[in-house]
Amino acid sequence: MWPYGSGAIDTPTDAKVMLLPQRPYLPSGTLKTATCYPATADAHGDDSVRAALRLARLEPLARRTPPRGKLGPALVRGEQQRLAIARAILAQPDWLFLDEATAALDEALEGDLYRMLGETLPRTTIVSIGHRSTLVGPAPASFGDAARCEWRVYTGGGSGGGTGVESLLISAKNPATCGVFLSALRQCCSAGRY
Repeated sequence: MWPYGSGAIDTPTDAKVMLLPQRPYLPSGTLKTATCYPATADAHGDDSVRAALRLARLEPLARRTPPRGKLGPALVRGEQQRLAIARAILAQPDWLFLDEATAALDEALEGDLYRMLGETLPRTTIVSIGHRSTLVGPAPASFGDAARCEWRVYTGGGSGGGTGVESLLISAKNPATCGVFLSALRQCCSAGRY
């Protein structure tokens, strides 16, 4: 499948892993059902759901749609992405992978949400992939005491008007985790085969 390398990727036994894509899935039903997904709506209380929505900056949505009320008209992409962030808050995963999961948000809000995730999920290793300047540059205080490492690959920009930089941000309580990821990336990209 990937012709540039080989090997195995393992996760620690019983690790809870969660992926937040750029376009999150929204199940039909209530706001609570959509927020609790992939867990069932009865996995979390209404107060916990409201708190997660508030942390994900979706308080207006929570006010206009009670947790047990129907989700209503389609959410804009930024609301969908913040709903996925609320899911992560409820799920409390060991590993959280964000694949351009905040791309529809402005950079100020994106930075605020990364800081909040670092504070709210202190035991979670967060791996974020994206093209935004919030993932590139000096290490902000986004993740508190977590180790932070970055990997950037210049891709030449292309016609999409992007920065030409693919960025990977890893936040982990264990600095060795960053080293393992960067070592694997260097091996995969060593011949410019990104």
